[in-house]
Amino acid sequence: MAEIYTSADTQALSVLSPDANDAIARLLADLGLPADTGSPVAPSDDASLLLSGSDPAPMPGHAAPIDADQPEPGSLTGLVTPEPAAAPADASDPLVSEPLSGIEMPDGHLLASGGDTLASGLGMDTLWGASAGPSHTPAPAPTAGEVHVAAGAGDSVLSSGGFDTLHGGFASLHSTGEHATVYAFGDTIAATGGHALIDATASPVPIRVDAYGGDATILGGAGDDTIGLHDVSSGRASVFGGEGNDIITGSPGGWGTYAGGAGDDHFLTFGLNDSVMGGDGSDLFSIAAFGTGHDTISGGGGEDAVLFADRAFADAHVSHDGSSTLVTFGDGYSASIDGVEQLRFRDTILNA
Repeated sequence: MAEIYTSADTQALSVLSPDANDAIARLLADLGLPADTGSPVAPSDDASLLLSGSDPAPMPGHAAPIDADQPEPGSLTGLVTPEPAAAPADASDPLVSEPLSGIEMPDGHLLASGGDTLASGLGMDTLWGASAGPSHTPAPAPTAGEVHVAAGAGDSVLSSGGFDTLHGGFASLHSTGEHATVYAFGDTIAATGGHALIDATASPVPIRVDAYGGDATILGGAGDDTIGLHDVSSGRASVFGGEGNDIITGSPGGWGTYAGGAGDDHFLTFGLNDSVMGGDGSDLFSIAAFGTGHDTISGGGGEDAVLFADRAFADAHVSHDGSSTLVTFGDGYSASIDGVEQLRFRDTILNA
């Protein structure tokens, strides 16, 4: 299980204490690299970080660099180790007592500043990246639960382990494991594992989400979010768009609960026993002639409309009961509708 942070808040990690600089110099000395610290240092007992501007041989007990094919100068490449290193006995060692930028920690933590390429493998890892530098995605390593992250805006992150947690920040995030949790902030996200939780409630800027696994829960933020469900299972999905003019596409396989929140939202659903709520704003509910279930649609405030673009008015039976409208079709599909001002068919617009 891995946890990744790619927020710009990690810029402070680039400022190191003298003890931290000494620790970095010891690691560089292990690798035979120069370290301009002003004083000689002795090699330490463990070094699991490769500075890929040069080409030293892999250290004993460590795998080769994950991205060994000509990485860009100055990038930092984490190594996959067969066994976790033991923590130093001295708890005052700066590798333990203080986060170090560009250091793979003995407890599995890896921290680096801009322009880096980071990769985690098995175990509970935490990767921190600052905001500068280009994006790199290393080739997959043969480990389950693997996560790749490149530091800074425009990152590409791959998470393949179950129960992984990703903290984004204007990144491209791809999660393939089950029960992934993604905290999004202006990210583009693809989640292919089931039971994904994607939370963008803290994001004031748009996100884009494509969820391919069943039983996803997606919480949009204040931006104009684009959220699409692509699973073909029978699981239930929940989507809450939040503020903004959101575009929400429901699942073509399962059934779901979809809420737009404030803003002029556009929904596309497939007639599979969905519950759809617009909220404040002028919302449009498009119902594809696909499933034969019973949908419940609530417009909320604003001038709302339900669109049956591929159905003719002559094929519908429309009845009213107070503020509610029931629309049924000969193929078995039906919808209970309230708070909506218009019903739009392929050939007719009907004021509800």
